[in-house]
Amino acid sequence: MIERISANTLSQIERIGAHSHILGLGIDENMNERKEDGLVGHYSQRKALYLVNQMVQNTPRGRILLAGPCGTGKSALVSGFIKELEKTGIPHKLITASEIYSSSLSKTELLTQAIREALGIEVKESSRVLEGEVVDIQVSRETGRTGSITLKTTETEGVFTLGEKMVQNLYQERVEAGDVIRVNKTTGVIKKLGRSLSKAKDYESIGPYANFVPCPEGELLSVREERHTVTFHDIDIINSKTQGYLSLMNASAEIPAEIRENVDATMREWVEEGRGVLRSGVLFINESHMLDAECYSFLNLATELRITPLVVLSTSKEHGPIRGTEDRGRYAIPGDFLSRTLVIKTNPYSNQEMEEIVRNRAGEENVAMEEEGLGLLVELAIKYGIRYGFNLLSAADIIAQRTGRPVRKETIASLAELFVPEQECIQGSS
Repeated sequence: MIERISANTLSQIERIGAHSHILGLGIDENMNERKEDGLVGHYSQRKALYLVNQMVQNTPRGRILLAGPCGTGKSALVSGFIKELEKTGIPHKLITASEIYSSSLSKTELLTQAIREALGIEVKESSRVLEGEVVDIQVSRETGRTGSITLKTTETEGVFTLGEKMVQNLYQERVEAGDVIRVNKTTGVIKKLGRSLSKAKDYESIGPYANFVPCPEGELLSVREERHTVTFHDIDIINSKTQGYLSLMNASAEIPAEIRENVDATMREWVEEGRGVLRSGVLFINESHMLDAECYSFLNLATELRITPLVVLSTSKEHGPIRGTEDRGRYAIPGDFLSRTLVIKTNPYSNQEMEEIVRNRAGEENVAMEEEGLGLLVELAIKYGIRYGFNLLSAADIIAQRTGRPVRKETIASLAELFVPEQECIQGSS
């Protein structure tokens, strides 16, 4: 007997991160500002990073330093830069300098792995793809492992048999009638593209993350050339797993240099034969003032190689001791490394920019606020920092949900008394 699959209506959990509203650098091809990408202020710094993004696509090598006090938007700029890289499929790796010392691996091995995660090869693959709107899904009641699916386009309709793996993938993707999906017949991968536009009228209200797409045109089955980027580190790991299943338990083991040399030789052959395209990406190192002289010496050598990613550092230190030495340096970086680095400085936000950021953040978290409450929150963010303002906003949201009223000025004032800012903590301890 055959039964129809019915997808349960579950409430979607949408976690809002610190920079989830940022969609890019907000700079168009003519170097004009594009506000819909979510970034506020730092127009000059965003233009500089836009040029760096172009540099990555043409000559992906060099060193960039983002320097500025805490709370001046360095992380937001890096987030926007990463979103731009993701649009073009450029590999990237983000690490924090303190990770280098917390790992069981040596410093040079961890940096080598991070560098090779920012290097990749783009390979082309021809696949037979089904793309259409789901009309009906049926699964066998007896086994629950086989069934059929009916797909349609604007011109044709067809019924296809489902195996056990395909049925599981449908459940995992929560596909139901009215969804537009893409099925890779070669790999069996199912991707839900969105909800059909013809079903939009079935909803009284639509959330901000609802995605409606038109019904595909033409034939259901087509042959497409897909591109995949595989990082050098992934290939290193695959080639180093020669000790059976026990080697999977030892993911922190160092990879022998011979394996990396063989992988590099194979990648060169692929590029020469036209089977792949080399993609040099970006390695981001946050809190770069935590790196020591040995790390900088290794990065000096690594960034001079023929195949190397662009290295982007970020620090909040204007001056500081260079770890591993008795010297002090600008940005806590050795002079020989800094002399070859382009520096992008970030400055504190203006009062108007701070108000726009807080207002955008309140809208992103769907926090209803009275103007007086918003004004006081902006004042506190200007005085004590944007992060303190965001923390108060999160606490105010909880109170607003419990009371069922918009956040008022009194609510923000009471929260400011409960949660003391860092500056007052320092003054109290002194």
